[in-house]
Amino acid sequence: STLTAAIAAAGLSSTFTGTTRYTVFAPVNSAFAALPAGTVDALLQSGNLSTLQALLTNHVVAGDVRANTLQDGQVLTTLGGKSL
Repeated sequence: STLTAAIAAAGLSSTFTGTTRYTVFAPVNSAFAALPAGTVDALLQSGNLSTLQALLTNHVVAGDVRANTLQDGQVLTTLGGKSL
């Protein structure tokens, strides 16, 4: 639910609708809760929109990526243009 709220706050909800499949490398709510107090709230503020968008898009790759299909040395490119 924290990730869903962040996607909405970043204005990225429409990016993840439709038929395109994505793989999201994201923490669960308990991991978000373990961040220093105020971190998530600060990211969700409208003044941090570009930071939030970059953070989220750098944790998503197009396609259906499964752990058992990853290969040593494989490079994935995130929606934010970063290499994983």
